[in-house]
Amino acid sequence: MNLQPFEPIPDAGASVEYMAQHARRALDGRSHYFTEESLGFFKARVCLAEVHYRGLIFAAIESLPIGGWLESQRRYRYRLFNILGEVLPSSASHDRGFEKYTAARVRMEEALRGLDVVRETNDALRRGSARFGKQVTKTAERVAELEAELAAAD
Repeated sequence: MNLQPFEPIPDAGASVEYMAQHARRALDGRSHYFTEESLGFFKARVCLAEVHYRGLIFAAIESLPIGGWLESQRRYRYRLFNILGEVLPSSASHDRGFEKYTAARVRMEEALRGLDVVRETNDALRRGSARFGKQVTKTAERVAELEAELAAAD
């Protein structure tokens, strides 16, 4: 299990293949969510892959086919992941996705702004601390730095 903060994603291209590659790299050792097998099975594509809050949150937007596998229409859905690779909960209407990429992007940005990153990461660290050793301490230090920075901004 990888408990290190997510590495920044270089902005070298915006192709689906580029985004999928970085999504797989970010979640490697944390989740099966964007593996080639999972994307292929669900006919999903990664449209966006980003790292937020000093690497404590990974955000992605995926496109999924609507209806059966013969359908050509797609919907867009965002996903936020904590450092354990767990998908953070979102409302059921968000899980169904959005007709436009821009709508998914706006909702993702709203979710990121409303997220209590320090609490979420500390909760994840507590869940992971029973299973993982030294990496937890290192990540907890990064969360403390972010918390101090956010407090100073207020």
